[in-house]
Amino acid sequence: MNDFAGDRKRMIVGVVAILVVAGVLVAAPRGSDVTQVISAALQAGFLAAGAAAGWRTYRAQSGRLAELPDRDRAVLFGALALATLTIVGRARFDEIAGSAGLLLWLCTLGGCGAALYWVWRESRRYTY
Repeated sequence: MNDFAGDRKRMIVGVVAILVVAGVLVAAPRGSDVTQVISAALQAGFLAAGAAAGWRTYRAQSGRLAELPDRDRAVLFGALALATLTIVGRARFDEIAGSAGLLLWLCTLGGCGAALYWVWRESRRYTY
């Protein structure tokens, strides 16, 4: 048997296991409460992992960040702070009527991404 067939078999077993666990959680009494707790724990873990990755990146690139002009550093940290607040405050954007909240959320994150790209591009520009 080749490796592809073995990998495919493991993948199918994994998917079936996930479906069985999800079915048990949904069918169990008060299963929706359990799924909400699991979802909240996964979201917290994801945000913690993002924070840890950001901290490691900051520590590894602190010399390059110190070389940035004050304006570029302010735009960088401001965009990162706004993106963090936007992601954490997602529920507040949902309170806005209709799909305007989603559109505002996406535009805010897009603006933060554009600001980060601008800082990256400026850091690569040659100055004399």
